[in-house]
Amino acid sequence: MATGIFFASRRAGWLAFFYVSTFICLPRVYLGVHYPTDILAGAAIGMFPVWLANRPGLRKPITGWALRLTESNPSLFYSLAFMVLYLVAELFDPLLKILHFIIHRRIN
Repeated sequence: MATGIFFASRRAGWLAFFYVSTFICLPRVYLGVHYPTDILAGAAIGMFPVWLANRPGLRKPITGWALRLTESNPSLFYSLAFMVLYLVAELFDPLLKILHFIIHRRIN
């Protein structure tokens, strides 16, 4: 997330990198939860897709459909965006509960 913030605003991105390094990464290494190489590998794995998606050749195909939907039907776009972000925030738990209910309801 800090890399995405960095691409939007370098100043805010550096603050985000500082925050993540100081309050998330360093305590994990200090407490022995992770090795430093774990942290570096995780950072590389997290930063590479954001960097790749920010390349102009990939950005337009990735975001073009969403921008067209925003212009043609903003209410549908924002409703879908809210649902997706809510599911990501809840780690898809509500969707799993709904599917579980549907599956067991049909069996019975």
